[in-house]
Formats: sequence, C-alpha cells, structure tokens
Amino acid sequence: MTRQQTTRKPPVTLLPIPDLADLSVQQMRGTACVWCSAPLNAETVVDLGARRVQLSDGIISVFPRACTICTQAAPNLHVQMCDLCSGNGDTLVENAEVCGIARTLRRLLLEYGGR
Repeated sequence: MTRQQTTRKPPVTLLPIPDLADLSVQQMRGTACVWCSAPLNAETVVDLGARRVQLSDGIISVFPRACTICTQAAPNLHVQMCDLCSGNGDTLVENAEVCGIARTLRRLLLEYGGR
C-alpha cells in the first residue's frame, strides 16, 4: 500500500484579491500592495501565490503581492463572506472550530502577527 502525498497551499493563497480591472500597473506587477497600493520592499512584501484569472480571450496567471499590514487584516474579511462563519460569530478565532478556511486563515494571522 502506498501513501498519497497531499500538497497544501500556503494560507495566503486563500485570500481573495481585488478584480484585475481595479488594479494599477504597479499592483499587477507586484511592486505595490494589491489592497492599499503601498510600494513594497523586501521587508514588507508578502507573496500571495500565483492565481489563474479568466479573461474574455483566455486565462492568464498573475502573481499578486501585498504588504504585511494588509495581509494581517485580509483574513477577517472571510468572516463576512462565508456562509458558515457569518452566522456563527464575528472573528476567525470563534469560527475556526466550524470552518476549515477560517482555521487555515487563523494560522495565517498567527504567522503574520495578527490577532
């Protein structure tokens, strides 16, 4: 019997990013935060993972990046958008018992110093 290996994606890849139409050239290139447009440097950058985006004429890959401050705040948006979390409480800490995504995002908050 062989064991199957599963590859887990980093929690940051679960964070929704703004619509490409709303991003500046710098945000699309990864030199500015996708949420607040702040310029990024080696100390403040968080790679959000490659994303495949459907356009009218095909699919492209984008490589969004963010600042650490926005990365700390973004997981809490999940609570507002998730059917499991929205009626269950108001923080990821409370919802981590019910929702797998909330549990993973809670890990992300801990990794980036959020509360």
